[in-house]
Amino acid sequence: MMAVLTATLLTACQKDELKEITPESPVAISIGTNVSMDVTADTRAVAETDNFNLQDTQFLPAAAVNGQSWTPVANNAIAVYVEDTGTGSSQTAYADAMRYTTNGDGTTTPATVQYYPSNNQAVDIYAYYPAQSTEIVPATPRDRNVGNISFTVGSDQQTLANYALSDLMYASSENVARTSNAVPLTFKHLLTKLTLTIKTDGNFKESHLQNAVVTIENTNRVANFNFTTGALVETASGSGNYTSGSTTSAVTVMTINTAIEESTTASQVGSAIVVPQVVAANSDFIKVTLANDGTYVYKAPAGGITLQKERQYNYTITLTNTGIQVSTAITTWGEEITGSGNATQPDA
Repeated sequence: MMAVLTATLLTACQKDELKEITPESPVAISIGTNVSMDVTADTRAVAETDNFNLQDTQFLPAAAVNGQSWTPVANNAIAVYVEDTGTGSSQTAYADAMRYTTNGDGTTTPATVQYYPSNNQAVDIYAYYPAQSTEIVPATPRDRNVGNISFTVGSDQQTLANYALSDLMYASSENVARTSNAVPLTFKHLLTKLTLTIKTDGNFKESHLQNAVVTIENTNRVANFNFTTGALVETASGSGNYTSGSTTSAVTVMTINTAIEESTTASQVGSAIVVPQVVAANSDFIKVTLANDGTYVYKAPAGGITLQKERQYNYTITLTNTGIQVSTAITTWGEEITGSGNATQPDA
C-alpha cells in the first residue's frame, strides 16, 4: 500500500509540474538572487565567530547559518521595482519598490505577491540590495525613469550585519516573459571595499595594542545611484568622485582584540565598504587609535587617493615604534593589480 501511495503522489506531483500555464492563470513573479563578483575566496574577519564567506551565492540571512548566529537584520531585504513593458491603459500597475526578504539560500519572499500581467505582456525588473529606505517613489507616469536613490554606508562596520548592509548591489532583468520559474537576478557590487590587515614589527609590549580602534578617516558616506540604470552618479563628469554632499566622517573597521604585539606574523583583518571618492592629498586616511588615545595615521600621498567603484583595496599596515609602514594591492574583487604605499610618522 505504501508503494502504491508513493507512486500515486509522485504521479500527482509530475502532473502538477507539467500543468500548462494558460493566459487566464495568475502567475506570481518569483525572484532568485546571485552575486556576479567572485568573492568565494574572500572572507571577512570581524568578530571572533564571524570569519566565514559573505555574500557569495546568497545574501545575508536574517537568522543563524552554518552554526553562526547574530542579531537578525531589520532591513535585510531587496528593493524590487517591476514595470509592465506595455503602454497605455493596458499596463499593469505595480507597487512602488516592493520589498523582498532575502532567505539566505538564493531565494526571496515578497512582502506582497505580485503577478505577471494577465495579457501575457513581459515585464522589466530592477532591484538593489540592501533596501535601506521604505519611501522610494518612482516617477509618475511610469516611464522607466525611477530617478536617483540616496544610499548611506554605515559609520560602524565592525559587525557582519552592519558591513553587509553597507554593500550596495544592483541587478536588472528586462523583457522578462511570463514564467512560473524564479527570475534569476545577478547582483553587482557598486561601491568600494577596503580590507585592512594590521600587524606589527614585533617590538611592542604585551597588550599595548589591545582595544585599539581602526578607522577609515575623511570619507563621505553618502552616494546617489540611478535605480533604472544601476549607475552611480558622479559629482562631475569624469571626476571619479561619487559622493553626495560635503560632510566627511570616519568609518570604524575593527577593534584590535588579537595578541599581535610581539609577533611579526600575527595579524588581524577587517573590511569596510565606502563610497567611491577622491581622498585629498595629505589628509588622514587610515588611523589606529590606541586605548591610551595615542594614534598611528596613514595620510593620503601627494595627488590624493582615488577609490574607484567596484574595486577592492587591500592595505597591509605594519605598526612600528616610529610610525607605520603600508603596502597596498587593488583588485576588482577577482583580478589583482599591485601597488605601493608610503610610511608615515605617528601623530604627536
